[in-house]
Amino acid sequence: MGWLWFWIIVAGIIFFLIIRKPRILRTQFRRLRERRRSRQLKIINHYRRKQGLQPLKAYYALDKIAKTHSHYMAKRRTCNHAGFQHRTDRVRRLTGSGYVGENCFKYPAHRYSTRIAIKLVKGWMKSPGHRANLMSPNYTKIGIGIVTKRGYVYATQIFTN
Repeated sequence: MGWLWFWIIVAGIIFFLIIRKPRILRTQFRRLRERRRSRQLKIINHYRRKQGLQPLKAYYALDKIAKTHSHYMAKRRTCNHAGFQHRTDRVRRLTGSGYVGENCFKYPAHRYSTRIAIKLVKGWMKSPGHRANLMSPNYTKIGIGIVTKRGYVYATQIFTN
């Protein structure tokens, strides 16, 4: 009878490690992604409300497109809008919208935090073109992609209506 309990316990551990744990990790990563997005979104919507604009709403499908571009920038250690037309076409097919905008940023930091989110948004607000995207009444949805790599935070925002 002692061996039976041993094998039941071993089977339970294997079940947890192989089947249950990945699901738990996926949930933790989803929460982390949502926290990263919500930090930036709260700051952006604060600025928009001060201007009498409607707040932007998070759009998960746009998050994925923005995150892909942030990974692209991190891999190349640059900040650019390369491939913007391709992303625009994807967003238009996905949402059917006419307006698409994008903001990108590369900021020296080893991790993403609320302080970094504030610095990113303030940096965009200082740039007329980026500020125009953030404050455009034409945009109602936003996707945010954040990647931290090699001592930098790479951020992409994609806007649409």
